[in-house]
Amino acid sequence: MQVGTVDNTGMNYWTFSPNVSYTYFDPARGLDFSVNAGIDFNTENPDTDYHSGTMTHLDALVFKHFNERFSAGIFGSVLYQLEDDEGGLADRLDGFKGRSYAIGPIITYEAGPKERPINIALSWAPEFGVKNRPKGNAVYLSVSGSF
Repeated sequence: MQVGTVDNTGMNYWTFSPNVSYTYFDPARGLDFSVNAGIDFNTENPDTDYHSGTMTHLDALVFKHFNERFSAGIFGSVLYQLEDDEGGLADRLDGFKGRSYAIGPIITYEAGPKERPINIALSWAPEFGVKNRPKGNAVYLSVSGSF
């Protein structure tokens, strides 16, 4: 880094991530099921000659809608590295393949007028079975709306 330059906090490589998603909603029973699967293809970091291996991910979510504004459910997530990392320390650590699993609760609430709702979601994602990745026990709060 040079004095007077802007820091780049990016990873200095591109990731291409095609995804396929499916949602099933049964309004009569208030059930909502969604699944998203994807694969992340990473390019090599040209400054470090490090290449992060291809990753796959699967996320699933089941909601019960109790009324028009409140729902609760459970979600699960799998992140699994298909290919070894290459370059630097990864070559000495047998490819440094990573993985993680998470399962936890989520609640959502729709506030404000129906014409311009504010959507609020709170979830807890405790991870387990983590290998070669930072292990987390994250809480997420998401607030979104239209203006």
